[in-house]
Amino acid sequence: MSGWLRIYREGQEDAYIADFLVEKARRGFYPAAQKPVLEISGRGKQTTDAYEIPRGLYRIDATVQGVAFILRVVTLEGDCEDDTLFNEIDLNSRTLSISNLFVSSGCSVIFETDNVTGSWKIEFRDMLDEEFLSESLLEIEDGTSISGKARSVTMITSLPRGVWNISAKVNDNSFILVPQVARGNCSGFSVFNELDFGTSRLDVSSVYRSAGCLIIWDVYNVEGSWEITFKKLR
Repeated sequence: MSGWLRIYREGQEDAYIADFLVEKARRGFYPAAQKPVLEISGRGKQTTDAYEIPRGLYRIDATVQGVAFILRVVTLEGDCEDDTLFNEIDLNSRTLSISNLFVSSGCSVIFETDNVTGSWKIEFRDMLDEEFLSESLLEIEDGTSISGKARSVTMITSLPRGVWNISAKVNDNSFILVPQVARGNCSGFSVFNELDFGTSRLDVSSVYRSAGCLIIWDVYNVEGSWEITFKKLR
């Protein structure tokens, strides 16, 4: 809301009035105090040591000094999939701060970095840590919205049993939304996989059936701001 702010200059008794704008801050996706269960750092192109990753669901946060970064995971033992976790480039930034999800069935893995010359650090946080789950869990109700900008991994959400209409307003011409199911028997297929070169703004909706699940919403292939809204149909 708009208002007025009385400002005093140092050494003066008289004040002047200035306009100010107050904007409600968005809720953070994760508890700021949650410590990583694993940290790996290095510089440039490297192959890491082997790490044992216990069964679970992890958020990987990467901080990179540079405009590009590739991170691959290669499984040595266990049933985890070899995968490219990051393949990022942003020519408008000197530092990348990016996140992704990693599901482990209990594996021994190594990580490979590429397309980077500066220093980098990757941190693993347990998304199902009960101590922090209660702080970050968002109970979705009829009309709940989640908003963000560019590539994002949301907080864990609890989506009650039922049929839901999920709508998305996106300030971009492409948008992918994938439900990463942490608990429960819900579909993990893309809710949205949109690309329209003829527009700069998307307004789309889709129906999603929930069996009552804990879900993290994985947002990518977008650079602009976005908002997803949940409407219960049944």
